[in-house]
Amino acid sequence: MKEITINRPNEQWNKFVSYKVFVDGQLKATIHTGEQQIIQVPKTAKQVQAKIHWVGSKPKQLTNTNTIVVQANQPYHLLIFIGALLPLVGVVAALFPSGAIICYALIALLLLFVIAMATVAKNNWLTLSVS
Repeated sequence: MKEITINRPNEQWNKFVSYKVFVDGQLKATIHTGEQQIIQVPKTAKQVQAKIHWVGSKPKQLTNTNTIVVQANQPYHLLIFIGALLPLVGVVAALFPSGAIICYALIALLLLFVIAMATVAKNNWLTLSVS
């Protein structure tokens, strides 16, 4: 067995949500913001991944590392605010009936974008730094 230190810096994104850390698909730790944990993993462990709800990080290969830093991928979290455009587009469609078809198309595109961010890009919400 070898010891690995997992750090999660203080951050505003996901402040009240814990991250789950998986090593070779098995849950090894649950870490809160500003926390550091030392976990025991087998010497044959190959990869590590962090998850939050149904999204997470890309799997990273474990080498002769001692420290893993897990944090939010902030550019991806900023994209959530695109969903705030949905009500605005709806109001524009209600006020200007002649442009309603364009507004409905924009709503459909925004919904597709939000769904794609939560499914296709689900392994980009967190970042792992292995050192």
